[in-house]
Amino acid sequence: MSPDFSQVQCVTPVATGSCAGGPTASLFHGHYNNWAPRVGIAWQPPGKFFSGNHRMTLRAGFSMFYVESYLNTLASAMANQPPFATANTLSAQAATTVPLSFLTNLSTALPGTVDQYRGRKSSYQVPYAMIWNAGIEYNLTKSTFLEAMYTGTRGIHLDELLGFSATTNATTNAAGFTYDTTGAFSNLHALQVRLQKRMTRGLMFMARYTFSKSLDDASTIGGGSQTVIQNNLDPRGDYGLSSFNMTHQFLANFSYQLPFGERQRFAAKGWEKNVFGAWRMNGSFTAHSGAPYTVRVFSANPACQNVPGTNSERANQSGSVSLSNPGLSKTIPFGRDGLRRLDFTWNTTNLLNHPNYTGLSTVLGSRTFGEITSVADMRTMQFTTRFNF
Repeated sequence: MSPDFSQVQCVTPVATGSCAGGPTASLFHGHYNNWAPRVGIAWQPPGKFFSGNHRMTLRAGFSMFYVESYLNTLASAMANQPPFATANTLSAQAATTVPLSFLTNLSTALPGTVDQYRGRKSSYQVPYAMIWNAGIEYNLTKSTFLEAMYTGTRGIHLDELLGFSATTNATTNAAGFTYDTTGAFSNLHALQVRLQKRMTRGLMFMARYTFSKSLDDASTIGGGSQTVIQNNLDPRGDYGLSSFNMTHQFLANFSYQLPFGERQRFAAKGWEKNVFGAWRMNGSFTAHSGAPYTVRVFSANPACQNVPGTNSERANQSGSVSLSNPGLSKTIPFGRDGLRRLDFTWNTTNLLNHPNYTGLSTVLGSRTFGEITSVADMRTMQFTTRFNF
C-alpha cells in the first residue's frame, strides 16, 4: 500500500512473482512491553463510630487489561485474502443437450489487480483498557450494608476501520478495501449505589442502581460492532455515545424462605411440615434506559460509499432528538436420613407480560425506516421436577 493509499501492492515476507518483499519477515510487529499492573487498597477508619455493626470501609483500585483476542480476528482476515487465499466463482450455461462446462480458466485474473483486500497497520497496537474505581461501604445494621462506588474506564488503541474505494479516494488496481488501525478510544464514567441484606431470618435481597455515560469513536469494546468511519480525514467526527450506552440501570433480586417447616414458626411437625415446609421464593427485577440508535443513510451513489456496497454515511441531527424473573421452588426430603429429596421449581420470565420492542430500523431510505421490526419474548413459565438420591 502506498503512503497516500492510492495504489495497492501485493507484499509478502519474501518477494514472489508479482508480490514485493516486505521490509521485515513479518507483516505484524510484535509488542513485548504490554505490562498490565493491578493494585487495590482497602481501609477501615478507626474509632467506635466506624466499627462493629456500623463498620465503614473505603476501597480503591486500578487495573489494566489487554484485548489480545482481537488479534486473532485480524490474523484470520489477513490469511484469507490474496495472495494467501483466492476464491473464484465462475458459472456457465450451455444448451440442454450439452453438459455444463467452465468456459474460462480460473487462473485468468487481470495482472496487478486485487478484488478484495483488507489492510492493517504494521505497527498495530494491542488495544487495552484502564479501569479505576473508588468507593465507600457502610454497615447500616449487622446484616445490611450500603455501598457507593465510582468507576472509570478508558479504552486506548481501539480498532479503527477506514474504508477506501476508487470513487472516494481515487485508488487504482483495487475494487475497494478496508484498513485497520488503532486510533480509536473510549471513555466511561459510572456511579453505582448498592443496598444489600445478607441472608438472615430467611430473607436476602439486593438492589443496585447505576448512572453512567460511555463515549467513543469506535464501539469495539463493550459489545459494539465494527463500523467503517464516515470521513478518513476526520476520525474524531464519529465521537459520541457508545452503541451500548445505557444511562440508567436498575437491578433487584431477593430470596425468601417461607416460615413453614422444621425449625420455623409455623407447620413445624407432621403432615403440615411435609406439605408447607421448605418452600423458597426467588425473584428479580431489571429496568434500564435504551441504547442509542444511529441513523445511517442508504445511497446508491458510490461517492457515499467508502467501501463499495457499504453505506457508512450517518445522518446529521436537526431539531430535537426526543422521541414522542420471579421464581418459586420447594424441596421435599425422603427417608429417615433425608439424603433423598424431590426438588420442584417454577420459573417465570416477564411475569407482567410487558412487550419489549427491539429491532428499530435506522437506515434512512429503506422501506421500514423508523419502524419496530421485532419484539422480545412474552411471558414464559417453566416447571421443573428433579429427584436427588
